[in-house]
Order: sequence, then structure tokens, then C-alpha cells
Amino acid sequence: DWYNSIEETSKNMLVDGTYYQKQLSSGSNYKGAVCETVSNTVTIKECAKTTTTWTGKVGLSRYGEMFASQQGIGSSNSSAMWLVTPNSSSKMWNLNYYGGAYNNVPSLILGARPSITLKSTIKIIGGLGTKERPFTLGE
Repeated sequence: DWYNSIEETSKNMLVDGTYYQKQLSSGSNYKGAVCETVSNTVTIKECAKTTTTWTGKVGLSRYGEMFASQQGIGSSNSSAMWLVTPNSSSKMWNLNYYGGAYNNVPSLILGARPSITLKSTIKIIGGLGTKERPFTLGE
């Protein structure tokens, strides 16, 4: 729905991204959500051979990427969101509004924020990245 709601000029800025969907149980390290190994020398390309992936224009952030977000924290459910990373066969990871990661059954009402991959030629051409003056993008 989100993808279909954006303008064609914005759609043309996107490329297919790869979304890793490996289960990450509680107590595991983040690299375990992508790889079978915790080795720092293994590349993401090698990891993809052992991990379920989905490729498309829009997905959800995975566990670990949430720490790179600039969404901030607060006391509003509008900042709580689901992640694509499963915790078990019946639970998914989610980020709560205080910035912590939890695993819950998917019946909770939480936000879902799109994760996209921009073409490598896209640049920030304006704005400050704030709510009042968001970034504008172009080639």
C-alpha cells in the first residue's frame, strides 16, 4: 500500500533491496540474524547463502538495523514498530517506544515502517533532516 501511494518520480529512485529473514532467538548476537557464524571475516554475500531472503522494493527493518535508525524515542506508540526478524515460530521482534527490542506475538498493534533501498546515484539535495525541514532527494 505504501509503495503504491508514492509518486512515480519517487518510485524511480528505488531499487530492489534484500531483506534477511533468519530467526534470531533471545540471547543471540545480531550477526546471528544474518549468518550462521559470528566471524567478522564472513561477508554478507556469503551469509545470504545460509539465510532466507526476500528481494523487493519495500520491506521492514531487521534486528540490528533498528539501532541505526534516527527515529528517536519517546512515550508514544507511534515510535513502536515491528521488525522483519522472527524470534520463534510464533513471535516477531519489535522495537518499543523507549528504544528496546522485545519479542511478541504479531497480534499487538504496532507500527510498520517501510525500509527501502535507494539507487546509488540519489543524493540529498536539500533540507536539514528535521521534521520541519525534511531532506529532499534527487539525482
